[in-house]
Amino acid sequence: MVGCLQGRRREDAPPKVNKHLTMTRMDVKSSGAAPAQFANIPKHLRFARMKTRSVLLAALAALAATLPAAAARQDWVTNHQPTRFEDIVQMSAFADADEGPDRLSLYCDTSNRFRIIIFPNRYVLSEGVTSIVFKIDDRKPIVMQANAFKENSDDTDVVVPINTDLVERAIMGAKKVSLHYEPPGEPAAEASFTFGNLAAGQADVLKVCPVGR
Repeated sequence: MVGCLQGRRREDAPPKVNKHLTMTRMDVKSSGAAPAQFANIPKHLRFARMKTRSVLLAALAALAATLPAAAARQDWVTNHQPTRFEDIVQMSAFADADEGPDRLSLYCDTSNRFRIIIFPNRYVLSEGVTSIVFKIDDRKPIVMQANAFKENSDDTDVVVPINTDLVERAIMGAKKVSLHYEPPGEPAAEASFTFGNLAAGQADVLKVCPVGR
């Protein structure tokens, strides 16, 4: 199911996202000790990072089942995942960058609420907790915390914003979204995305999952 993850930019793009669905990538170390590179990160941020790994696994798996790999953009699409106890309603949308290999994915469902997942497909941030800036349509820029994930390559594989409640209502109907990455000691990076008609599905999103501001 995960072979066609929507994080791939085109059909000929390397299948980098599959690595995130292995238990090695997602498991929290059994020792309970923080990795050396996160030793100075406050405990509550380390917890948010570990929690994000499990959320990311569920979100990526669901997105893989609903989104084609080659399309440049997709407005809100609704899918149903029946379980023994409930019918989980899932909604998803994405847009490839106006220039460059990045992809911005939006996702919400009745179980996991609203999620934003960024697939840079290039280096934009080192692994760890960081800050990024969202600019949505004509609204003021908003600084958000995020977790960046990398494997063995130089590229940043996935960036997952943490406090999405700051932008959920704005981004669910957005036309234009811009991102600014500024890793410490590294050149800044930018990406912009143009959606088609997210506003058409905005009312349905509000029915499916609670959103923030």
